[in-house]
Amino acid sequence: MACALQPRALSYSTDNAGWELFKPTVAQVVEHAAQVCAAMGVEGAVTLTDHNTIEGCSDPGFAPVGSVVPICGDEYSSGGHAGVLGLEPGVPIASGLSKEALVAEVNSRGGIVIAKPPARRLVGDR
Repeated sequence: MACALQPRALSYSTDNAGWELFKPTVAQVVEHAAQVCAAMGVEGAVTLTDHNTIEGCSDPGFAPVGSVVPICGDEYSSGGHAGVLGLEPGVPIASGLSKEALVAEVNSRGGIVIAKPPARRLVGDR
């Protein structure tokens, strides 16, 4: 069993003014995930996805804690939103890529792309 955790109160963001009242450190987010997963008796992972940046993945607090492994990501916004996971810290994705170019770029670096709301603009209407 895996621990799936999306701690809304512990969302880390460098660009979202809505979280200014409580903006935890990267280490606090990873530690919280480790505590929840440990309490459930499962292994887990936590992804760090900030809008159009992977800067937080280079934070010293973005390191394994207990059985929780952090996964670097980016919430890429360019005509839609995409969750980009599995990137190496310190190598950002160019802005303004088409959806095809984004998928090709991320796949070439060993990552994956997940369409996120508002996905219609990313994947197109049916």
